[in-house]
Amino acid sequence: MDKKSLLAKLKESELFTSDERSYLVELLNTKKKYGLVWEDKPEDAEGLLRTQLPVLREVVEKRILASKSVSRKTTAIAVETNLFTEEENQDKQSFDNVVAPNHILIEGDNLHALTSLTFTHEGKIDVIYIDPPYNRGENDFKYNDNWIEKDNPFKHSLWLNFISKRLKTAKRLLNDKGVMIIHIDEHEFDALNLLLETEIFSEADCLGVIVWNKQNPKGDSKGVAIMHEYVLIYSKNKLEFKNLENIITRPKPNALKILNKAKRLYSKIGKVGIPDEINDVIKPFSFPKEILKDFEVKYDLELVNKEFQNWLSRQDFSGGEKAYKFIDEAGRVYRGVSMAWPNKEKAPDDYFAPLIHPITLKPCPIPARGWRNPTATMSKLLKKGLILFGNDETKQPERKYLLSENMFENTPSIYNSGVSDDDLFQEIGIEFPYPKPTEVAKYFLQSIHPDPKIILDFFAGSGTTGHAVFEANMADEGRRRFILVQLPESLDGSSYPNIAKITIERLKRAGLGIRAESSSTDVG
Repeated sequence: MDKKSLLAKLKESELFTSDERSYLVELLNTKKKYGLVWEDKPEDAEGLLRTQLPVLREVVEKRILASKSVSRKTTAIAVETNLFTEEENQDKQSFDNVVAPNHILIEGDNLHALTSLTFTHEGKIDVIYIDPPYNRGENDFKYNDNWIEKDNPFKHSLWLNFISKRLKTAKRLLNDKGVMIIHIDEHEFDALNLLLETEIFSEADCLGVIVWNKQNPKGDSKGVAIMHEYVLIYSKNKLEFKNLENIITRPKPNALKILNKAKRLYSKIGKVGIPDEINDVIKPFSFPKEILKDFEVKYDLELVNKEFQNWLSRQDFSGGEKAYKFIDEAGRVYRGVSMAWPNKEKAPDDYFAPLIHPITLKPCPIPARGWRNPTATMSKLLKKGLILFGNDETKQPERKYLLSENMFENTPSIYNSGVSDDDLFQEIGIEFPYPKPTEVAKYFLQSIHPDPKIILDFFAGSGTTGHAVFEANMADEGRRRFILVQLPESLDGSSYPNIAKITIERLKRAGLGIRAESSSTDVG
């Protein structure tokens, strides 16, 4: 029976009530789509929102003020979510009346907190950066106050129920140029990526997936030893996000190191000394000064370049960084790049003007499809000395790229970092299992969105995101603000205090710049 006939028979049938008939008609008219299907199980936190309103209220005694040693005064206030009926809420002091602080830490259920933030911050968040529970079945994910175990047949459905509601509400908080950055491991990567692509955002708004190589394979694996996690990145509106400058870029990791080495070597020109490579070999022998003189050379630019290139070849840098292997007469580090027209079709006629070799005065070879730039641009590059010629006219000229003007690169899909914050937590006297390293959080906050003003993390944990914001602001005098959300619950079966208290304590010490203070400090 075709759909039209089935609908007609259904409307005539007396086997169903009016509501049942309407529901079945709606099902028949629903088009199939690519995406996820999961069992919807009610969540207590969501049910409370049907009759009560979440209201944020400041806890004054937990306010954090930075010390004078911090270059820019840092203030963080703690607020908590309270649920009231509409009538009860009329006589309560609203969070709207609180003077906007630099940073906010919200204690409470994150679904309640997100719902409340839709009244105060809808369309105002630049970056949502979260590390949600991975659903490993190792007491890392609760649903309705119950830990979800590995053998639970509904474990994936429960997780999707939990995360989808929060992501849908959180998306409302992003502005049109905002991005969402989410950590996840192999347990829910497929489900989360499909959820983001089909239910929360769209395939067109995906900015990519970064693999975080932790450089430490799991030793208890019975199969392939996993040593990575994923970081999914979606934009609220990719077209709007692309209007920002320097998106999804990061500083070249070793650029400053290269420039500093070049500067030190360049300063040797005209001086007499022993090259670094030779000095490293003879140093253990403690030769007398008379013999050491035999190893001395007088530095010129050619020798400086040889020593620079030898040093570069021994470094664990990327190929792109090692390509900057020359130092010019002004001490600038540079590389040569092809100036050939990059497209398959032939360039316009104005892109075929010959370049004359400055010594032989003969024309150099022109790329088969023309130059990358028109004649006017090529003339400007010549005047600025940014075109590199070979020894004679037989070599095709290249564009001179200065490292000092190209300190950033596109953020790659692989991030290698095996760092941990174990030493930091020991130093500040706080215990917390498996905290995300501050350096990792700082990397992602600085490598995706070029200038976020407000950063939201509604799975705050120990407060890594807040700590990373503090450090990033100190490093570049930025004006980033964070909003963190953490449920004040204890870690099951352990001696750790409630997580929100740990979050506040860590933020207090990070904000004050204190590293040796006892963990017994009262945080209210």
